[in-house]
Amino acid sequence: MTPPRTLLIISSRQVWPAIIAVSHFRPERVVLLHTSHELLSLQPSRRLRDFLHGSELVAPGACVLHEIPDDDFNGIQTSLDQLPDELKRASALGFNAGSKLMAAAAFDWAKREKLQAFYLEWDDELQRFDFASGGVLTARAHPDLHRCDHLDPLSLIRCQAGVSLVSRSCEILSPRTNGFLDLAPADFDKKLFRTMAVNPSDWLDSKNAAGTRARQKGDPLEYATVIAALRAGVRQVARGVRLSIALPDSAGSQLHAELDVVFTYRGRLWVIEVKDRKEVEGARALIKEKIVAAWEVGGDLGRFVYVSRTVPGPDLLAFAKSLGVAIVPKGNLRNGMSQLLKEQPRPHLP
Repeated sequence: MTPPRTLLIISSRQVWPAIIAVSHFRPERVVLLHTSHELLSLQPSRRLRDFLHGSELVAPGACVLHEIPDDDFNGIQTSLDQLPDELKRASALGFNAGSKLMAAAAFDWAKREKLQAFYLEWDDELQRFDFASGGVLTARAHPDLHRCDHLDPLSLIRCQAGVSLVSRSCEILSPRTNGFLDLAPADFDKKLFRTMAVNPSDWLDSKNAAGTRARQKGDPLEYATVIAALRAGVRQVARGVRLSIALPDSAGSQLHAELDVVFTYRGRLWVIEVKDRKEVEGARALIKEKIVAAWEVGGDLGRFVYVSRTVPGPDLLAFAKSLGVAIVPKGNLRNGMSQLLKEQPRPHLP
């Protein structure tokens, strides 16, 4: 199929399908189709537009907004008819978001106009449709998810989360030297925790140190988790990301979640909770709480991982598996993180 020059994307709070599509097609222009609903559509579309511009996935000013109804089949098509001809020409419609009514009306409109359409499956298979011939030509594509690896995790959180404010006190970590990346597995395992306990800066460069926060007992395992992710191919990691809710009447903000380790990899935002304790009291409740935070910042396609000091019991392992949560024991950190990052992405349950 001919690559589209313009993407017409139904927009909502789930931003990853749109980001993956833009990264894959590299269009000249993007039109975000939103409704008048502030929290569910309009504000997320504005944040996504700003993110696409700020991350240079599209040229400055090349992403615009266009309002459509959410409850009127004919009205949706009438609104799409009002798009300028240059935006409809050589375009493809993305219909991952919005209601079923919106998707059906927009898809029918694209067929009538003999345009293209596409839908991204949860496993990142791109279903494509081309109506140019008057019939329906279908095809499948598999976007290169590594095209998204360079995207800044904090900018993605701000784009997705909406009501949450991201603190600037977190560390942004990347390799100081490539030496540990090239170590043989046995040498890496031997040196990893010793280096992280004594001086993490031997291996890690911090662009935004976490200020004067006192060193804590669990820091070496958090840094080791960062190192394991970087060795597996991640480009940069945010550590100690604090999320706050803005309070009304200029009363400041209230901290409501802290994310230990966050990074972008293969079209997903990964959130890792690290607990360097023999047993974590209330682990089930903690996992549920952290999943909610991971879902808030990563959307439906986000990944949540629980790194623990010991191998949890079979009941906790089964509980985590039922929620789509991966558990990596400290003793299997290098291999566990490497295997996770190679797996076919799958959604967790919010």
